[in-house]
Amino acid sequence: MVPLILPPWHPELGAAPPDGDLTWAYPWPAGERLAADLAAGLGVEVDCRKLRVAELGCGRGRCGLTALALGAAAVRFCDVAVEPLAYVGRALLANGLEGGSTCQHAWGTPVPDGPYDLVLGADILYRPTFQRALLQSVVQSLAPAGRALLADPRSVLEPELKEIAVELGLHLRLERRPGPYTLVTATLVPESRLRTR
Repeated sequence: MVPLILPPWHPELGAAPPDGDLTWAYPWPAGERLAADLAAGLGVEVDCRKLRVAELGCGRGRCGLTALALGAAAVRFCDVAVEPLAYVGRALLANGLEGGSTCQHAWGTPVPDGPYDLVLGADILYRPTFQRALLQSVVQSLAPAGRALLADPRSVLEPELKEIAVELGLHLRLERRPGPYTLVTATLVPESRLRTR
């Protein structure tokens, strides 16, 4: 694991109302495992050096911060809420990492300033109703030869996930990794293959 300074959450970053959501403020298991595997090379030839990276639903930004520490040219940290983006800004400063930027982003739309060589996401597949919009953002944000790495702690994911991916022009590969967690690798289906379906 790449050693990073992860500042404690502070109320000035956005105190949640009584019914608010602070799930972003603590480490999620699949995100921690994906960050550790990025640092170890994942065993699938992932080399972050000089890549343009986007992290969807970044929360504390552990995966994107790791990519920057490993030499990514730029990382765009995306979340629908402003509180995690403020936290990531503090973490970037605390670690002296350059090349990181944040943006408020809703799934179903492309990440600004794309395309990206690598799209990361961890612990974000757990709500099936949002999976189509999430994969739409992946399709709209990936460079033609890019890939997305999505980590989930569950051993079995919804079968509809692959069906949605096929409809949107993505090829998915699911692999159970030590930790344990499931790593979903997504790549764009070349246009020529899309036309023949």
